[in-house]
Amino acid sequence: DVASYPIHLKRKTNLPLSLFDYEKNRNYRILISSGKHHYMYNKQGTIVKGWGLKETKSNAMHSAEHFVVGGKDYILLPEENGTLNILNRKGGRRIKVK
Repeated sequence: DVASYPIHLKRKTNLPLSLFDYEKNRNYRILISSGKHHYMYNKQGTIVKGWGLKETKSNAMHSAEHFVVGGKDYILLPEENGTLNILNRKGGRRIKVK
């Protein structure tokens, strides 16, 4: 155990965390999905203010993945009900998928 770790989650999860370094400057973001709930932490282990996606309609199917295309961030988070969330780095919807 070090500093703020381990983080004590409000809900249990069976999924591994997702670790993002948007600018490649070690300013890490840690996304933890616990069922329908999604929490974004900074490297100090505190909740990131401004993260928009708090809850989805169904459970996350697997950990989120981050991609950069054309200078824009895309976070993919699939749900068990078949919904694919394509988000920006703040957790807002980047693309709506039918």
